[in-house]
Formats: sequence, C-alpha cells, structure tokens
Amino acid sequence: MPLWSKERVLRSCLSPRHAVAILSLVSAVSFASGLAGPSSGGPTPGLAAASFGAGCLALAGYVDFVRRILPDPLLLCAVVAAGASALESGPGQAVRACAVASAAIGVAYAVAATTSLGRGDAKLCGAIGLWLGQPLQAGVAVLGGVGAAGAYALALAAAGRLNPGGALPLGPWLVGSAWWVWSVSGSGPAA
Repeated sequence: MPLWSKERVLRSCLSPRHAVAILSLVSAVSFASGLAGPSSGGPTPGLAAASFGAGCLALAGYVDFVRRILPDPLLLCAVVAAGASALESGPGQAVRACAVASAAIGVAYAVAATTSLGRGDAKLCGAIGLWLGQPLQAGVAVLGGVGAAGAYALALAAAGRLNPGGALPLGPWLVGSAWWVWSVSGSGPAA
C-alpha cells in the first residue's frame, strides 16, 4: 500500500471531504488561538505551519480513536509542519525542538519496548515534542495525555464497557493534551 494512499491516510474511517473539514477547522482554531496567545507576534508563516501541524495531529488522533492505528503519513505531515515552524523561529529554536523530539521519541520507544505503548504512539510523542519545541511543555502534554487516557479507561470500566484485552487509543488523548498545552502556554515552535 503506497504511503500517500487514501487507505493509508484515512484508514476507511472518514471520507476525504470530512478529513479536509476536520483539518481545516482545527488548523483555523489553532491559528486563531495562536494569534490570541500571550506571545503572539501576529500572523507568521511559523504560526501557520504550526497550526497546520495541529490539524494533522488532530486528524491522526481521530483515526487512532476509530481504528486504533496512527497513520504515518499524517504524523509525517505534522513533523514537517512543526519543523518548518521551528526553522522559522530561528536556528536555536529549531535545534531545541529537534532535541525535544529526539528525547521524546527515544523515551517513548524505550517505554514501548516494555509496555503496551504502541510504536505509533512513540512516533506521535516525537511529533508532539517537535511541535511544542520545549521540554517542559512536551512532558506536561505527554503526562496529561496519559492521565486523560487513564481517566477514560476508568470511566469505561465503571460503565462496564472496558474490554480487558482490547487496545485503548492513546493518540487522541496525547493530541488533545498537547493542543491544550500549546494553546494555553503560547509556546511551541511558532512562539
């Protein structure tokens, strides 16, 4: 299956038209949030790239929620957008964002080797690290996402709907937490 095929990107869980609508809506809300943020320097190419990356991450989180798999093409688009945003912020920020991404993916792959964390979730952690660009924000986002997924699992268990052998999607919770950290802190590569 080619990397950029509709089946590889959307995993048959939504139409291309709906995918574009989700991507556009999340990107627009992220752009507006970035403009309203405490460190906004106005509309910049870096903010536009970071906002597009947010849309790609949201779409990947949706696919993970429905199909329990994070599409590599969407993660790649988010990484390219976050990298462009970091580069627009200057060489120092780009190096810091790459270091945060490398650390995040390294730790996540180490955890994936000994737990049920998926490799897609590890790649997502790297993308989030690059997108946020700051170690503290990336750590808070990942811990917040894991905590939110745990709360979701407890709610499913309380309702008697938790499948003990089934997979719990972590992607939507990581993406939601990262977006919240990005919008509240006004940080990330574009800041």
